[in-house]
Amino acid sequence: MPERNARRVWAVLLAGNYKDVQQKAVESDFIPARRVQFYGDKTVRLNKDLMDVVKDVLGSVPRGFKALQLFVPVWPPEDLIKHPVLELIEALNGRVNVAFSDSVLSLSTKEPVVFDTVTLDFDVKEDFTLDEARQLTGTLIELSRRELGIEPLLIYTGCKGIHIKYFLREALPAEFLKPLKLGVYAIMGLGNYGLKVDEKTLDAKHVFKPPFVINTKCGGLSVPINEVDIETHVLDPALARGLVKIGRLIGARSAPAPPKVVAQVVGGGDVVGGWRRFIEAWLNTGFLLYDCRHRFSCILGRYCVRAGLSLDECLELLRRLIADGDAPPYVNRLRYCYETTDKTQYLPSVRTFVLGKKKEVWYVCGDDVPELAEILRSMRGEKKEATQGGQHG
Repeated sequence: MPERNARRVWAVLLAGNYKDVQQKAVESDFIPARRVQFYGDKTVRLNKDLMDVVKDVLGSVPRGFKALQLFVPVWPPEDLIKHPVLELIEALNGRVNVAFSDSVLSLSTKEPVVFDTVTLDFDVKEDFTLDEARQLTGTLIELSRRELGIEPLLIYTGCKGIHIKYFLREALPAEFLKPLKLGVYAIMGLGNYGLKVDEKTLDAKHVFKPPFVINTKCGGLSVPINEVDIETHVLDPALARGLVKIGRLIGARSAPAPPKVVAQVVGGGDVVGGWRRFIEAWLNTGFLLYDCRHRFSCILGRYCVRAGLSLDECLELLRRLIADGDAPPYVNRLRYCYETTDKTQYLPSVRTFVLGKKKEVWYVCGDDVPELAEILRSMRGEKKEATQGGQHG
């Protein structure tokens, strides 16, 4: 890890929009500080060198700790880069996790007063790789440019997720943070990509991993996907306040309960039953779909909801039925269609998907996958010449 680059990034994140924060602090009469937290599974024992660093930061020395909370003053980056807390981060990196707050707190009350950065925290999947993060974040950057007119800072968290971060041109009251995050989520349509808001990450006291620290849960290094340049990632004040209004209208979206894994395909009803039998027949062939995978991912999500399958079961089916079934475009599309579907939304018949219907082109896979037609014929006990016409499956 390049020491100078890491220190510069940490100093920039700790500084945030220090000019406006200092102005707000003068107006509201508080000493601004950002919360930095060190936490791990095991107690950290301090050697003499660590004791000296901790003493410089805290003024006292604990014998050991599992969690250590510091409040670092909001200064310009060129001053923060010399702060002993950065030396402490380097000394403890890999032994504990490190995280910074979006909010600026009062040093006397330790309560959030304003915020000048906004972070959306998403867990994508276990063993989420840096290459997969780059693929997804490229899409998110373009989406943000189109919907918000700016590029966010994207951070790969080292294990299974990403952070989408913006800086603010104007520091806003702490109570605006939650609705602003929800507003960004809604306007960018992040649910369309299988990303789900975690309620606990909306709290003004929540902390987030900075780049260039080791995530001790898996040993992975968190890294920025794009450049850390505040001016590139700044939300305009009018836009930020508009997003707050939108977020207040839509309210919080609570995270779903963890799905129960079941190893069988279930379901009933004419169309649902048809898909159940078709998928069972498909699984027996070992055929992997290459064409129209994006379209099928959505249909499979709708089927699973109607059939009463959990999201985990549905993702397992996706992996077994299509080529590259773990790829983010297909996984994210399935998640979106699974999580936004209700029983009134349309699920096409198997026959419509495989053999086509002029008025329902979106649902058609087409004649370029004859294997699907053969599976359908086998399932229905039809002869090859009977594939044109007939009733829906």
